[in-house]
Amino acid sequence: MLVGDRGMITASNEEKLAALPEAEGLKIISALTHRQMVELLELLERTDYQPELFDDHNIIEISDPTTPGHRYCLYRNPHSAARETTTREALLQRTREELTRISGRKKPAGAELIGAQVGKLLAKTKMGKHLNWRVVEGRLEWSIDEESVAAAKALDGCYIIKTTVSAEAMDKDQVVSRYKSLSRVEQAFRNMKTVSLEMRPIHHKTDQRIRAHVFLCMLAYYLQWHLKQRLAPLFAAQAESLSSKTIQPKDRPSPSPASWKPSRVSAAIK
Repeated sequence: MLVGDRGMITASNEEKLAALPEAEGLKIISALTHRQMVELLELLERTDYQPELFDDHNIIEISDPTTPGHRYCLYRNPHSAARETTTREALLQRTREELTRISGRKKPAGAELIGAQVGKLLAKTKMGKHLNWRVVEGRLEWSIDEESVAAAKALDGCYIIKTTVSAEAMDKDQVVSRYKSLSRVEQAFRNMKTVSLEMRPIHHKTDQRIRAHVFLCMLAYYLQWHLKQRLAPLFAAQAESLSSKTIQPKDRPSPSPASWKPSRVSAAIK
């Protein structure tokens, strides 16, 4: 079984994997990318599901008659939905402000100059799919495609997990859980590259030395992971013991008046 993110297991890579002799019987779990939005909408249309039916708590499983052997698990992450909506609104607001500034110039400009400025802006904000614009007599005319924005907002936080694993081998909850486990892989790479093992920078020049360096880093992480697993019960018991021995402020005995010194009394009065 191969579990990969949206960028790794693309349609072309899936075809290449299927063509390999050693890939016989290999099952995959991945997700549809945002660029496959048209495919997603067509899939929903063929299966009579609408984006509004994406559930925040339940996972909906559907199948596509045109791709037998593939299962699709639909779910919505409300936290991701809120984050994506907020990010889009901020980018749209920045796009509106810059386009207003470009279109509000007193003197007309050439279409090439205006097009270059708009292109530079959209390259930063990535909001071109929600924008209609043209240059008329040296002036920029633009508008936001509200229908496009509404359609994108309806799919915020929505995920479609694609798998070739049979329902008998793994149910929909297990499929989604296995895909979410990729976060641990990402954490492992982050740990190797930046946190503690620091795989980079690599100061080797030959391929053999670079492979050896990466192998040693992988081996170090392997040992680190097993040490954490073995020591986890000890650390948990130690933390519980320390927390039980901590004296709360209300449990601390208050000093008797006889033990107060004049300096302490004056400091308290002040």
